[in-house]
Amino acid sequence: MEVINKMKNKMKNKMKNKMDKKELLNLIKTGEGLNLEFKETLSKEIKKEICAFANSFGGKILVGVKDTGKVKGIKISNQLLSQLQNFISELRPKLDVSYEIVDKIIVVDVPRGVAKEIPYSVNGKFYLREGANSQTLSREEIKEYFLFGRNNNFDELMNKDFDERKDFDEKSYELFRRYGKFSDLLKRDVLFENLKIRRKEYFTNAGVLLFAKDSTKFFTTSRVTCVLFQGFDKVKILDKTEFTGSVIKNYEGAINYLKEKLNTEFVINDAGPRKEFLELPEDALREAVINAITHKDYTSNGHVQIDVYKDRVEIVNPAVLPDLPFEDILRGSFPRNPVLHSLLNKIDFVENVGSGILRINDFMEEYRLGNPKYEFNGLWFITTFYRPDLEKNSYEKRVLNEPLNESLNNRERVGESQKKIDMVQVDAKLTQVDAKLTQKLSDKEKEIILFVINNKKITSKNLQNLFEISREMANRYFNKLMGDKLIIRKGTGKSTYYILRQSFGNHSAKEVKNEK
Repeated sequence: MEVINKMKNKMKNKMKNKMDKKELLNLIKTGEGLNLEFKETLSKEIKKEICAFANSFGGKILVGVKDTGKVKGIKISNQLLSQLQNFISELRPKLDVSYEIVDKIIVVDVPRGVAKEIPYSVNGKFYLREGANSQTLSREEIKEYFLFGRNNNFDELMNKDFDERKDFDEKSYELFRRYGKFSDLLKRDVLFENLKIRRKEYFTNAGVLLFAKDSTKFFTTSRVTCVLFQGFDKVKILDKTEFTGSVIKNYEGAINYLKEKLNTEFVINDAGPRKEFLELPEDALREAVINAITHKDYTSNGHVQIDVYKDRVEIVNPAVLPDLPFEDILRGSFPRNPVLHSLLNKIDFVENVGSGILRINDFMEEYRLGNPKYEFNGLWFITTFYRPDLEKNSYEKRVLNEPLNESLNNRERVGESQKKIDMVQVDAKLTQVDAKLTQKLSDKEKEIILFVINNKKITSKNLQNLFEISREMANRYFNKLMGDKLIIRKGTGKSTYYILRQSFGNHSAKEVKNEK
């Protein structure tokens, strides 16, 4: 009796009550995939699946569910759980595999194996998860596995199912080459090897995502689904479109969908030509969509979804975030797929340094709209844009009737720990330079001028760090100060910097104003 009680206690310690029935059913609906396996009964086959998940990216095994996804359930007994425990114990090296019972279903949770311990084996055999199947590794594949390693990120791994002759999309490649401004003289093979698009004869997962005619053929959840709802909830669908091509085509398809479904405002400014303004800044939407695609967890069972409601737009993607405070994550850049992120950076789809969220906020500010709402519920990252009422709050009323200076002056700084400067001291310092010119500057513009005085020059990076803003917003400040004839630009490209005009501080405001 004592032995049985010890065994029960041991099993209880291995069981984690984290999933409810609703969560289980939602998980089953996603179907079998890279990190999900269904087993109708408990058999020795489960050992292979545990091993395969450990050597790949981890996953869950649902015992009591048919391959079709139909829930059958299983009779739970101490003998059955003891058998499961024995199967788990046969994995070499040992791995902390846990399980729980949810509505007569055993949910076996296999974590991603420890890098230094891979590859894992069971009964002397090695298995790897490929798509929705667990494959036995050959001796040569084991060598290759050790060489390139499961230490690599998902987008670095080689994809042996991708056939360049059949699956490669030339149009996506031409878009990639054009956006990236790659020379026509650069051979495709060399380009692919240098960019980690292809390794030996196999494309990496990043390469497949970029150039597959149908990316869902290899990753079922790589699609982007766009849905237009009638009202404020999901009750009635007016339109639904799915994009299943390459990353580039899915991105462009999603953006075109938003431009089609959102309102466009036509504005005639003074005597100039008529201009079109999307109700939400297109640049902000582009940033949010490409962020969702780039940072998506492609090992999960979810896909990127864009929902358009009467009052808002929600961009949802499955994500795994670093173990940091949420506020720090919003202010930083933590690419889930570094190779894919790097490739998209080369064609100017994403920023290499800095956060896309800061860029989104900047674009929203230029439109005089509030920042989107950012949420993470443990599985999904949600960006919510609130649509403006164009009758009461049109672009013309918000932007064209408000000076640019007001927008720049009203920008809130990000982060409570940001450096604060005593503006009394700043004014005192600048008064010694040229009181007539500096008294009309905003507080932030004064800070910029003071920085240049103290440091002889300022770069875009200096300004981005000073105010914790994006490159685009930094350029706006520089353009404003150059327009006021307070600073001039020196250098080109990455060597660009700004200094005070020679006349500033040495002549009167009138002289500076008249200087060409």
